[in-house]
Parts: sequence; C-alpha cells; structure tokens
Amino acid sequence: MHHGRTRLLGVAAVLLACCPLVEAGMGRDVNGWTTFTPSADTRIIYVSSSGGNDATAQWYAPGNGAIGADPFNPTGAILPYATIAAASAVSRNGYPDWVLLKRGDQFFEKLATRNGRAADERSLYGAYGGATSRPLLKIASGVGWSCSGIKHAAIVSMDMYAYKRDPASPDYAGAAGATMIDIGVSSSGGTNVVSLLIEDCLLRFGSANIDFENRNGSTCLDVLIRRNVLLDSYSTNSHSQGMFAYGASCVLEENIFDHNGWLVQGGGNNDQARGAATVFNHNTYYSHCHDVTFRGNTFIRASSIGNKWTADSDERASNLSMIDNLYVDGEVGISIGGNNPGTYRFPNAAIISNVFTDIGLSRPTGRTLAWYVGVQDWDGGVIAGNLLLHQTNTVVKNTHGISFSGTGSRNVSVRDNVIHNLLGRYGVTLTDSAGNENIVFSGNKVQFPGLDTRLVVSEEPLPVMTFRDSTYYSDCGAGTWFLYDDGDMGFASWQTAAREQSAVAHKLVFPDPARTVQTYMTSIGGAGTYAAFIAAVRGQSKTNWRPELTAHAMNEYFRAGFASLDVATETLPQAVLGQAYTAALTAANATGAVSWSVLAGSMPSGLVLNADGVISGTPQVLDVAGSHAFTVLARDAINANPKTLVILVVPEPCELALCAAVLLMVRRR
Repeated sequence: MHHGRTRLLGVAAVLLACCPLVEAGMGRDVNGWTTFTPSADTRIIYVSSSGGNDATAQWYAPGNGAIGADPFNPTGAILPYATIAAASAVSRNGYPDWVLLKRGDQFFEKLATRNGRAADERSLYGAYGGATSRPLLKIASGVGWSCSGIKHAAIVSMDMYAYKRDPASPDYAGAAGATMIDIGVSSSGGTNVVSLLIEDCLLRFGSANIDFENRNGSTCLDVLIRRNVLLDSYSTNSHSQGMFAYGASCVLEENIFDHNGWLVQGGGNNDQARGAATVFNHNTYYSHCHDVTFRGNTFIRASSIGNKWTADSDERASNLSMIDNLYVDGEVGISIGGNNPGTYRFPNAAIISNVFTDIGLSRPTGRTLAWYVGVQDWDGGVIAGNLLLHQTNTVVKNTHGISFSGTGSRNVSVRDNVIHNLLGRYGVTLTDSAGNENIVFSGNKVQFPGLDTRLVVSEEPLPVMTFRDSTYYSDCGAGTWFLYDDGDMGFASWQTAAREQSAVAHKLVFPDPARTVQTYMTSIGGAGTYAAFIAAVRGQSKTNWRPELTAHAMNEYFRAGFASLDVATETLPQAVLGQAYTAALTAANATGAVSWSVLAGSMPSGLVLNADGVISGTPQVLDVAGSHAFTVLARDAINANPKTLVILVVPEPCELALCAAVLLMVRRR
C-alpha cells in the first residue's frame, strides 16, 4: 500500500469515528455477516409456503431438539406456518422474536412491523434452510415492508420483487407503483428509528427500492444498510430512486446499486412515459440528511447520478462521507449541491479513496455529459485520494472531473487525486462564485495523454484559490492546457497566474492505466465483458458472496494500476539555530533510484538537499517567522513528483530562556 493510501485511510478512520453508532450489540462471522443469537425467551417461528400449515404450526424456544444447534438450519421435523401473516401474529412486539422464511419458497405477502427489545435483542425477519436462493416475496403493489418508528429490528436475506412491474415477468401488468421497503420516523409516543439492520436483501423493480424519511426531526440512530442488492427501480409518472432518504442518518456499507431510476434509455427530454431515464432519478437521492456514511458500495448505471445530495436554500446537510466506493457508468458520479443554491449548505463533506470509471458510457438520459464529482456550497470538506478515470464515449463531450459551482464553497481541500483519460472538455472546472474561500488544490495528477482535453478551466479569480504540487499533462496544444477567464494559457503562464511554481508539467507513466471493469473480470477468471461484470456483481448474496467482487477489492485493482512515484514524507522535524540538522526524504512507488532537488522556494540558510534525499547542514539565520516552505522534486527513471514541505527553525534553548526572562522583566516594569 503506497503512502498516500495509508494517509487517506487515517483520515477515513477519523471520519468513521465521528459516525453514528453502527449495528450496536451485533457481531460478525468470519465472512463479515451479522451474527444473531436468540435470547432465552425468543420465539423462533418458521414459515414455509411449500410445506407449512397454519393450523398445526408451532413456535420454538431456543435449544428445542427439533431445531438443533443452528436455528437457521434446523435438523429436526419442525412444524412451520404456511403464511407470514399467521407467523407474524405469533411474534410479539417488543420481544426478540424471529420469523424465519424458508429459502426457495415464494410468498404473495408483506411483512409486518415488530420492535425488538434492545440493540442486541432484535426482532428478526430472516431465512432458514439449505437452499441458496433467498425467500421470494412477490409484491404486487403498495409496500413490501412498511415500518414507522421501528426499534431494535433486523430484516435479512429477503428477495422482495415487484413482479408485476418487471417487463420480463409473465405476470407483468404495467408500471403501477410499489415500494419494497418504506421506513418512516414518527415522534408520536416518543418513537424514533433506532437499531435497524437491513442486510443481504435483494430489492428489485420498485418505484423506490428503499424509502427512508424523517420529516419531523426525530432521532435516527444505528441504522445500517449493508450487503444488499438494489436493482431496476423505475417509474412512468413520478421520480424513482434506488434509495431515497430525507432528514435521515444511516450507514450504507457494501451494497450494490445498479440500473436504478430507469427502465429504458431516455431521449434527452425527461419523458417518463416508458419508464425512461430522467435527470430526476438516481441510484441514491439523499435530501437534508446528516451523519451519513457510504463505504464500500458499488454504484452502476444510475439513471442520472450515483449519489445525489441536496439541501435547498438555507437548509443544511452535514457530515456526509463517501469512502472507498466504486462508481461505474451513469452520467454523474457524486453531486453534492442540488437543487436550490444557498450559501454553505453542506458542512463537512468527504469524498475519499473512491474510484469513478466510465461515467457517461451508456448515456442513460440521452444527454451527452459525464460529470464525475460536483461541488456546490460546501462549508468545509475534502476530496482526496480518488481515481477519476476513463471517459471514452466519443459522443460525450460535456465532461468534468471535479467541478465547483453554486454560490460558493469554503475550506475545501482537493488533494492527491488522479484524473486520467477523460475525453471531452475539462479535468477541473472552477466557476466564478463570490462565496469561494480557501479552496486548496494540491498534489493532484491531472493527466490526459493522447487527448485534447483541457486540464483546468477557471472563471474564478485565481488569487482566492491555492494551487500547489500538482503534475499536469495533456496532448492538447501546449498553449491551451488551461483556460482562465476565457483566455488560453500554457503551463508557464498558468504557474504565474495561479502562483503554482510548485507544479510540474510531466507525462506520467502509470503501471497499468488501461485497467477497466472488463480487465478486472478477466483477472479473476471471468469473461472480460461489461455484461459479465454486471451479472456477477448483481449476483452477490450471503450464499454466493465473492469478496473479489466487492468495491474495495475492485478499487484496489484500479489503484495498483496508478501507483506511480509519490513523495512519502509528510512532515519534517524542526531545526534548532546553530545546531547540526539531518532529515531524510522518502519516496513511494519508485521505479529505480530516486533523485531529489529543490523545485521552488528556499530552504533555511545553512541547509542543503542532497540528491539522495538527505537534508543536512546547520541553520544560520532565524527570520521573523522561523518557518521555511519549499518544494522538493523527486524523480525516478520515468516519473516526477513535487511536494511542498516546511522546516521550522527555532532558537537554541538557552536563547529561548533568555528571551523569556527579558520579556518577564519588561512586563514587571
């Protein structure tokens, strides 16, 4: 793992430490699945549409001989119920009762709401038996599982299918709406959503696959949605999302979202009549939400946006973190900004260590755009360590890697990202917004070999931005790499205008920049096609879980393809005036020996940087600030990487004591 990745994981750990409590009281098995242990008074209730009988069924206490050691795989001749309704009537609200549906069976029923007793004593809808397929709930209309103010509950391994909305189903009856899971928050009676787990569910063809709304300001605590597969939502007369959330707090972990918000490709006019893709439909749409983390998810072929975040006008949506997710296709990766502009609406947003690839490939809405990351009206945030790759659709020309727009953002760090091979307009776009303040663009690798894509376009007065330490290259004309205030600029002019003397113009050579999801499939022994990738990822389940098909595994594959030379040193020790000083710089991902030099700025008087990366000497002068910033340049056999570092020179201890004594005497006078 190279140094940048290690540093960013440290940032991610801090962010996760600030997240709401997740899956309290629950453990995980060796494969990462949540483990459930019945309480002494748990009722274990089995349901089988193929072999159950409501008249003769019974519930079981833990340890009953008919169950055996594992309640999810009973060894004896159990007596299941035939219907979910009868089984749910036996389960008790406020108790850790389990209703287990037989794998492979079909049910034309919905689930009831039952609260558990505590975070480690949850009510459970789950699956039992040796079949590999989940229990299938065929939802004709309405909501498959509707719960308001639910507490201490889990739903695991359900296949919830709006079968009459699937055009490939023999029962297809049109596009009448159906929602698979609807979570509501109600403050009446002091109820909130607390300790809710949704795991290993297959949710498909809903008008919304999950709808989670908190419109009264109640509490959402410990809501975890993990390792589910959400597919093919659409609507012909309204908006449609893979998951919609309003005012909610939750964690999404290792889920798969594919082809949500649309049935067929749109014509560019947002006509929904045929279930066509529109700009209003997305894999996830989160509005006015707080304390939300997405980690390790795979987002594919959204109608428009992989993750859409809104906070209208003077509203806020805070503490939003997207970490180590994979975004493929659709027309926008992440947009944190819609819909109505307002100053600093998004405090503390983080987009860290994600991979975006082939945005714009399928053109779902019929438009010709590929926007990877969109930023509007942030109030503090970081975009770091991401790979933004492979916009290759020649029809798509409206391309942005990272775009700043809206009324303005402040205190945002954009660092250590790779923006590569984006056919179209621009790598980075900065619009003229009066509210922009303290936006720092540093250490990025913006590389467009073989393309005429511009690197950066800025309408923003450059002095309000900070640019440093980036490595640029494009095969567009040498005098047109940058566009500032409608004027073309070459690299040297950009350095002057942007005050980025620490930048480098260099065509980087990456280990394997041509990596795609297709080549990844080949690398794990599968067919090297886009269709094979989609089919494999959509097939993830608890009984068929392939770790190599998780977002993290696939992202690591992409990251290895871009592991080029980096300056690994982050900080340097302080120097003492008049005392010998030595510090060694280090590099990561080098090809051959590394040679070091000072690219910009100046080191403290008396210190020198040797070609081997050792800083040595004796500081001779203490200026007013005592702090010296300079940019080092590392070069290996093929690549170059700049990094601005700081050495603080302090007085000798005796001088410090003398200064303090003099100051004390002056004050006493």
